Amino acid sequence: GHMGKIDIVPFTLRMTGFDKEVQDITIPVGMKGSVTEVLKVLDLPRLGYTSAIGLTPKDITGEVEATLTLAMRMLDALLLEDVDVKANATIKEFSSESLVPNIAMSKGKLALDLTKEGLDLTGPVAFNGVPVELKWSTMFSEEGAAKAGRPLNSAEIAAVFEDDQWSAFYGLGEYLRVEGKTPVAITYANYKKGYSDVAVTAILNKADVYVDKLSWHKKKDVLSKASFLFEMKEGEPSQFKDIIITGKDIDVKGYALMDKNAEGIAKLQLDPFKIARHNAMLLYEVPEEFTEPTKLEIKGKAFDVSGLGGESEDDIKSNEVEEKVSKPRARSVSIKLDKLLTSEDGFMDGVQLDASRSVKGWESFSYYGLAFSPLADCFSN
Repeated sequence: GHMGKIDIVPFTLRMTGFDKEVQDITIPVGMKGSVTEVLKVLDLPRLGYTSAIGLTPKDITGEVEATLTLAMRMLDALLLEDVDVKANATIKEFSSESLVPNIAMSKGKLALDLTKEGLDLTGPVAFNGVPVELKWSTMFSEEGAAKAGRPLNSAEIAAVFEDDQWSAFYGLGEYLRVEGKTPVAITYANYKKGYSDVAVTAILNKADVYVDKLSWHKKKDVLSKASFLFEMKEGEPSQFKDIIITGKDIDVKGYALMDKNAEGIAKLQLDPFKIARHNAMLLYEVPEEFTEPTKLEIKGKAFDVSGLGGESEDDIKSNEVEEKVSKPRARSVSIKLDKLLTSEDGFMDGVQLDASRSVKGWESFSYYGLAFSPLADCFSN
């Protein structure tokens, strides 16, 4: 038969308890069709499961084979809460751009288990085009989630990123290049509407990792691990909490706040920042109010600026255009370092720099440091 655009597979009713005063009936309804159409059934007024997880039937697509099982007592007056509802399904070509913020899910082949309390999804799927193994769990109410001591929505994701697949997430490709395989473990938790976080741990042992602006190259087979917690709260800036990178001669800890549009970093603090030739504390801040100055503070033993130059012609032209159409912003810079590394061989000792610029131009500039380089050695001899 049919239920709208859904094919109904032949099924058998099961009635038990004829030796008792009240009998039980189980109705296993087999269905085939699109996920969207099945979700419409599950979102009917007396059910409302799709709406309960904050979605509409159009938010998820794919093809499904499912069994919807209704079990109840054969009473004259039957309440909905007296009906036990379960569903088991296989979903092919599963896709959704609404289930996880900033993540497009596609090419999924997932097993679904649904009860009155919640649902579970397990199986392979692609996140922003990257293949992962997914274990997803949803509770249909915040009260039920609190009673069970679980988030409203949660997920465990296992994947092996290859080469530049990192660029598919949170703009990370702008800051690093990866050559090789990196096993990644991700957990997602949505505690209530508008409040979620994503915890990521990546094992970098079998990959070459390049951060060009830091002049850092982590070679393959050198042990290293990176992790962070990305927190999203409605009405508040998203933030990278507990940034930790460890390994041979590596010790980085800190956090970063995104701007209100989640398009760039509003504040970054790394302390310690010990990686490559860096060994310092780094603080960078861009206040939301344009009238307030940006802030850069670097303090410690050493900081390497040799990888910060070399703008391309396109970058230079783009910056020139931007300066013409945008207002100059006030800046505050404070640097106190034992060593400022300026090239592979060149450096400055005992650097102290304090500078302040208003929207009209530089107002104060104080600098002290001793320069050393192969060229300086030639002159000294």
